[in-house]
Amino acid sequence: MAKSLWNGHTQLFVVGALTGRFLTTSTSTIEWALAPSSPHARARFVQRFGLATDFTIAEFTRVHCAHIELVDLATLVPSLALPPELI
Repeated sequence: MAKSLWNGHTQLFVVGALTGRFLTTSTSTIEWALAPSSPHARARFVQRFGLATDFTIAEFTRVHCAHIELVDLATLVPSLALPPELI
């Protein structure tokens, strides 16, 4: 993730359409995504956003990350993209 120092624009860099699709369509919960995180990280999430069981990843992305632009680096650097047979 990067945030511009001059205009405050925030971007999350991903590689490949699958990652962006996961963030915008996943029905997995934030609780599932945070499971391997430290108890401190999970507590900070709850403090800021509420219970992790209350959101799917897609809902969280749509509601709390709407201001963040997803940038697929594979569109900028085609050699990063997986060949179709591996997708």
